[in-house]
Amino acid sequence: CLSFKVSNLAYGVLCQQPGIEPAPYLARAKWVQVSAPEGMDDATIRDHLHAAHEIIAGKLTKAVRRDLGLDIKTGSGGPDGETGQA
Repeated sequence: CLSFKVSNLAYGVLCQQPGIEPAPYLARAKWVQVSAPEGMDDATIRDHLHAAHEIIAGKLTKAVRRDLGLDIKTGSGGPDGETGQA
């Protein structure tokens, strides 16, 4: 079994797929558990794990991310809140 954090949207979609279910004890925090190998292929799991890392790291303070050596773009932008997107 493999469990990881997902976005709210992904949680709703993934929990409807065979072999994927809400993770025990962590479902309220939008974690899923892949319990069957046919639930996802390796590339999809890798993509979801990368996204899970960004979600969790994005909740850390800037100081903690810096101390851990994480350079995660969370979309929060600079000090004025700009994301650099038009």
